[in-house]
Amino acid sequence: MMVKARARLMNTSSIEAYFDLPIGRKDELFTFYGKTGSFPAKSLNPMMEPLAQVGFSEGSIKSVEFYGLAMKDTAVGRIEFLYSDLEVMVVKKDKKKEGQFAENRFLSAVSKAVLHKYNPIGDDLPRIGKMSFVRDPNKGFFNYYWKTIQNGLVNTILPGKKKVATDMDWASFKNDWQKALMQDRKDLMIHDGKRKKSK
Repeated sequence: MMVKARARLMNTSSIEAYFDLPIGRKDELFTFYGKTGSFPAKSLNPMMEPLAQVGFSEGSIKSVEFYGLAMKDTAVGRIEFLYSDLEVMVVKKDKKKEGQFAENRFLSAVSKAVLHKYNPIGDDLPRIGKMSFVRDPNKGFFNYYWKTIQNGLVNTILPGKKKVATDMDWASFKNDWQKALMQDRKDLMIHDGKRKKSK
């Protein structure tokens, strides 16, 4: 069953999402794809701050495009998150104002020194973030979907190459994305298995 959804992202940009939900699979496999136009980075804060405790004080998002593959336990994917002049702030719950967040200035200063402010940087190819998330059985479908995307957004801006895909560029990935994501899932399962054995 194919489901298509289109909405406004915090009244700043359109977002299109597609879900392929096969019926009757025991592993509950489904795939999803989505993309947005440009919008101010701050528009993501209502969704980023409560779940990831990070937000954006400045910056422009040029576009976001992502592909995901999920089963009943784990989701994987890849995301092309293009932005400029991004300023990240680390937040914490405001003890004086219920439901509000306050900036952790020390951690924000550290993050600004190490995180990627631009994607792409100069003439380099864009960084392609890896997405992965282990489903919380006590949370709903949207939490599973959004936390997977959120993981990819954060991985894109982190330093280093451990959380980004380096085996192919975005155009090559899109040509056979389901095959690539099935391999990503296998690699994740192998990695998690080795980590459990080492404990």
